[in-house]
Amino acid sequence: MRPFHLSALLILALFVASCALFQPAPADQAADASEIAAIDPDDEPAPEPVLTVPDAYDAISLSVQAGDPEAAIAAYEEASLEDPNDPGTRILLANLFLIAGEIDQALSILDEVLIEEPENTDALFLVSLIRGIEGRSDAQQELLERILVIDPNDARARSSLAELLLQERSFAAAAQNFEQAIETEPENLVARVGLGNVYLRQDRYEEAEAQLTAAIEIAPDYPFAYSDRARARALQYELAEAEQDLGQAIDLDPSFYWHYIDRGRVRLERALFAQAEEDFDAALELNSDLFLGFSLRGQARDLQDELEGARSDYNEALRRRPDYYPAYAPLGTVSYMLEEFESAHFFMNAAFEQEPNRFEHALLAALALKANGQDREANDYVEGIVNSAPRDSLAYDVLRYYLQPANESFVLNEVQSSGDDLIKGQMYFYVGAQLELLDRVRTAQASFLQTEDLLQPGIPERRLAEWR
Repeated sequence: MRPFHLSALLILALFVASCALFQPAPADQAADASEIAAIDPDDEPAPEPVLTVPDAYDAISLSVQAGDPEAAIAAYEEASLEDPNDPGTRILLANLFLIAGEIDQALSILDEVLIEEPENTDALFLVSLIRGIEGRSDAQQELLERILVIDPNDARARSSLAELLLQERSFAAAAQNFEQAIETEPENLVARVGLGNVYLRQDRYEEAEAQLTAAIEIAPDYPFAYSDRARARALQYELAEAEQDLGQAIDLDPSFYWHYIDRGRVRLERALFAQAEEDFDAALELNSDLFLGFSLRGQARDLQDELEGARSDYNEALRRRPDYYPAYAPLGTVSYMLEEFESAHFFMNAAFEQEPNRFEHALLAALALKANGQDREANDYVEGIVNSAPRDSLAYDVLRYYLQPANESFVLNEVQSSGDDLIKGQMYFYVGAQLELLDRVRTAQASFLQTEDLLQPGIPERRLAEWR
């Protein structure tokens, strides 16, 4: 979860709640028509009508819904309110200033209210939100705890405190506070979304999905409840349902970069590579400054054998984020398939340096040197790393074979006897690639076929074996 979703939701929820404090007068309190008719027309002209907050609220509400809080403030200030100095009325105005980003004005109003009413929980809560915006989480937490001393059942404060605890990774305490908020106020959207996200972090995926489903029932137009539920479903491998949820999130908020990134990832997992590429295209149209869209689109193109496009995207991702090492091995693999062996060696070695237990990276780095005719450099490279491999591992046996490629019977027997299909399939490729360089084509092809049989589609060594 991205925490600012809850923070923004808290501000909007408080605005709606504060407006709900001001309801129109009941019908039995309205002026009777006969009383109006009895007014003497010769009396002095009636003054301009004094509006209640609900009278002004229509214009204010429409402006907020239209994303124009400045217009809402103007509507408020132009209205002749029946009690403009009432604390609740001033808190409503402070709320509008906060939504508009005018923090100083909001804080000035709230300070005045708290001088008169030091235990006004609405004002204290708004100030706590401001402290959060300022990055003063300790002051925010202190204010929230003060509210809960005044009113232990304040669901807004309870939810906001839980959000802080979630950000601090105090998951048990966050869950407890979100649960208390829901017990007090079952329709509390912030608490439902927050509790769902706590459960996600606790690997309680079914419970997370249930809370986020409840949030969607409360607010079916809130896009992040769908995107968070998509995560819960994806982690249960309910990929079609996750994709559907992310489609709904995109429909509700088509300008949010991460919805497309997340749906593209789900589509990659479903092997819908062309559709995933479309999502990453859309994300990059929204924001081409972030490296991740390029890296993921490179992966989608890579898996469709669009090698040059994949190489371009991986390089673009690394230009923006040179230390993004998960792109090193894919770029090295693509470079090898494009027979750009120097680049392949560079990136596979860089990947091995980042993950020194991944000897398949080192083997492809060595193969790139061999394929480029640099046998001496390849031997030097392998001699420098062979002793870092466990002596009882297949990687050690294959590295030794690269130094002494005449003993393929021994290494093929060791590979054949392995009980780990993943390692076995990978090593069949690396032995086969060396055999191919020795013009042992039939034996090499037999090794490549073993790799195809043992490995799932998309695993680099299977793709390399199919390519050869």
